[in-house]
Amino acid sequence: MNIVTPIPNSFGYPTNSVGTDSVRRENVLREAIPSVTQGDKSAAEKGLGNDGDRNNQTANQANLLQNPTYERPTANQSLAENFNGEASKDNANEESAGKESAESKQEQQQQQSEDKKVAELKDRDREVRVHEQAHAATGGQYAGAPTYEYETGPDNKRYAVGGEVSIDVSNENTPTETIRKMQQVKAAALAPAEPSPQDYKVASDAAQKEQNARSELAKEQSAGISSASAGESPQSIKSRSDSTDTGEGQQVLKAGSRLSEQAQKTAAVVSGFYAGISMQSESSINFSV
Repeated sequence: MNIVTPIPNSFGYPTNSVGTDSVRRENVLREAIPSVTQGDKSAAEKGLGNDGDRNNQTANQANLLQNPTYERPTANQSLAENFNGEASKDNANEESAGKESAESKQEQQQQQSEDKKVAELKDRDREVRVHEQAHAATGGQYAGAPTYEYETGPDNKRYAVGGEVSIDVSNENTPTETIRKMQQVKAAALAPAEPSPQDYKVASDAAQKEQNARSELAKEQSAGISSASAGESPQSIKSRSDSTDTGEGQQVLKAGSRLSEQAQKTAAVVSGFYAGISMQSESSINFSV
């Protein structure tokens, strides 16, 4: 049998726990860790549990990692949606305003173009009518009524853009009548304030016919004097010849003077423009524009 001799302890043990002071210092110096709002209990607190509990705990931990507990993204998303909505409205308003401004500018330009076209047609209409009326008024019985060509403007109104007046340029039965007629035709051709080149041509043709009629009249007068000279004295022949020339010349000149005065009055009242005239036949001419 073994006998154990008790040995008295010759040393003492501290009354406090070992390492308590050092642990307390470490706890003071260590940073505080924020607590998790929805944390799980430790394994020591939960105990062992069964397999179903452990599976539920694993699923809860996975959901916690995927879905944080704070809800700040939801509030920010709402603000972002509101901001995007307002920005979209502003952009839509700006696009609409820009489109309306462009359409308004285009309509304004179109209106200005139409107004300009109408003003041009009005000026043309007035010039055509004044020009043709000058021909007709001065041509008198030898001129026809003016006829016009029309164009419909942007305002749906008709404006004269062309016209013509026919005038008789045939020779009359006697040289004297032809002279008077050609003087009136010439005055009618030059009646507008600005005769066209064709107007000048008609006036030149009328002047040529007038000159031919004067030559023919002179020949007739010369032949009459020659036939009468056989039975009359030179003094009586000279006296009759002078009387005939003076009477015919004064009558033609007066008619020409009256026609010239009439042409000047007509040209002073109306304002014309350059226009062409078309030849219809040997005995008729159209003053046309």
